[in-house]
Amino acid sequence: MTTETKTEKKVALRGLVSEINEGVTFFQFQPIYGEKVRAYAPKRIFDELAHLLNEGGDHARLLVKGIGVYRQNELAYLMQVDTVSLISPLDISAQLDELRNLKDGWADGVQHPRDWGKGYGKAPSHEGLDWLGDKLKREYPDDLPLPRIYPTPEGGVQMEWMLGGFEAEIEVNLEKREGEWLWIEVTSEDVVDTILNLDDSDSWDWIACELRRLEASPG
Repeated sequence: MTTETKTEKKVALRGLVSEINEGVTFFQFQPIYGEKVRAYAPKRIFDELAHLLNEGGDHARLLVKGIGVYRQNELAYLMQVDTVSLISPLDISAQLDELRNLKDGWADGVQHPRDWGKGYGKAPSHEGLDWLGDKLKREYPDDLPLPRIYPTPEGGVQMEWMLGGFEAEIEVNLEKREGEWLWIEVTSEDVVDTILNLDDSDSWDWIACELRRLEASPG
């Protein structure tokens, strides 16, 4: 008889509370990426959940920290929930987790009709998303506005900011770990285009300086 191997890990998961049942010690948690699981928690966590869902609504996104039990590298359930908190709709890790759900062909239908059905749209690699998430966590200052993050059909990621009268974006090539920085002044349509090495901390310092400059500029 083969004994099923279980491992316990500290986790920080972003997602939705899909169901809370009265009189039980668990709630149903739907991670943004992954299967729905049971999350076992003490009464104080249920009290906090009631407050957070009242504040943020039933579809509020939460950050849940605790201990997860894994079977064959798949999360089976949360055996312990230590903290719950609301996250921003633009939370970077949550936006990247959404992209993990994409499959090749996700953009089929947005290209020219003659090319429909050909599997248009390469899914970003999870390894690349891990790298980008780590870079943003380490290099992106907390005082800057959060970007909106979208997939690109080439398998990359695009980050966008609206800063007064300016639009700024970085199209990230996850394989080359490069970013094409572009900003546009809406009223004049002036454009600045620069290629950056996103493995280099100096590039992130430059991005932060540019975002602060555009944020402070009259639009």
